[in-house]
Amino acid sequence: MELFDAHRHVCEENPAELLARARAAGVRGVALCGTRPKDWPKVLEWSRADACVIPCFGVHPWNAGALREGWVRELEGFLDKIPSSLGEVGLDASGRGPSLKVQEEVFQAQLKLARERGLAAMIHCVRAWGPLQKLLGECAHPRGFLLHAYSGPVELVEPLARMGAYFSFAPFQFRHHAGKAPDAADRFASSLRAAPSERLLLESDAPNPEDPRGSEALAELVESASRLRGEEAPVLARTLLANARRLFGDSFK
Repeated sequence: MELFDAHRHVCEENPAELLARARAAGVRGVALCGTRPKDWPKVLEWSRADACVIPCFGVHPWNAGALREGWVRELEGFLDKIPSSLGEVGLDASGRGPSLKVQEEVFQAQLKLARERGLAAMIHCVRAWGPLQKLLGECAHPRGFLLHAYSGPVELVEPLARMGAYFSFAPFQFRHHAGKAPDAADRFASSLRAAPSERLLLESDAPNPEDPRGSEALAELVESASRLRGEEAPVLARTLLANARRLFGDSFK
């Protein structure tokens, strides 16, 4: 199977070795997200070293309160250097990071860039689905946006899809699925099944100390998702790859 990793981050491991292992495991593309200005040079380095990497530059909501003056111009400078996407950006009302007001200001500035440049946006959302819907409703998204490790209510899948959402699911969600209380497990499985086939993606969310394989574990993730959705794994893998090409466009070579 040819595979796509819809969301991972840089790490200290040698990128050439890491990406070579991913390619050997069938991974044909990796969306690599920066979460703060400090990450952006490394994201650029990885993407220039291997064409399978889709660079995503952005400010994570946890980091929205620690930005220096001129950060938007700095972000634009990285977006100018290479075909890329915005990410990881978003909102988080779990109590981590600055106030939601500060997060919203930073998020809005990045959504504006995504709209103006026709870029996909990699969005993090925790316990802030109402504010997220409001801000997304105020912006047109010519390419679409990915909801990383989607944890929202199943009832929101359809309206978010109409707004341009793609829904990505991560290994920790599948691992927790077996150990959670039945109602929580059912909510996850229901969201996974409700995601339209043409808007579904899977991710490693690496690096993760619980599973050092990172992108190399994508085949196992496809198998798990295919069982829950009642689909053949090779068919699902082809669908996921086509979805990634549609979402990322010229960034996915």
